[in-house]
Amino acid sequence: GRPQRFSYVEQIAGVEKRIDDLECGMIGKHQLLNSALAVSTCQRLINKGWKISPEDIRQGLQRTRLPGRCELFRKDRLIVLEIAHNPASTQALAETLQSDIPDFMSTERKTLILAVCRDKDSSAMFAPLAGLFNSIILTRYIDNPRGRDALDLYELVRPQALVGQDGIVVTISDDPAAA
Repeated sequence: GRPQRFSYVEQIAGVEKRIDDLECGMIGKHQLLNSALAVSTCQRLINKGWKISPEDIRQGLQRTRLPGRCELFRKDRLIVLEIAHNPASTQALAETLQSDIPDFMSTERKTLILAVCRDKDSSAMFAPLAGLFNSIILTRYIDNPRGRDALDLYELVRPQALVGQDGIVVTISDDPAAA
C-alpha cells in the first residue's frame, strides 16, 4: 500500500503545535489515528523535557511496521494477512478492505481463511467480514491451546455466513496449511 500522508496539528492553551508532511506507512484510517496518538504522546514527552525533534517523529512514523496487521502480499493474487483478535480490529479490517485496498473490491473471487481462539467473541469478530467474501474457509490454530475447533467456529458463524448470500461457499478444514 501507498504511504498515507497527513499533518498533525494540536492547540493547547492557545499554543499551536504543527508538524506537516508526516507519512504513515501502514494501511487503514485507524492507523492514521494511531499515528496521531503517537505524535501526541511525543508532544507530551517533549513538554516533560524529552529531546524529540519533528524529524525524529517523521522518521519513526515512516519506519513503523506491524507485521501481520493488514499486510499485503502479491503473488498471482492479492493476499491480505491480518491477525485481528477482537471485534474492533475486524471492523477496522472490513473498513480498510473496502476503502483502502482498491484491488480487494474489484476482485471477483474473495476468500476468507479464519481461525479464532475460544476466549474470543467469534460471532462479533466475524460479523463485519461476513458480507465481503464469497468463499470462507474455517480452520484452527495448531499450536495454540486456546484455539477454537473449526467445526465449533462453523456453528458460531454459520447464521451470519449464510444470511442473504447466494452462492457463498463455507468450508471447514482442520489443517491450516491446507486451508
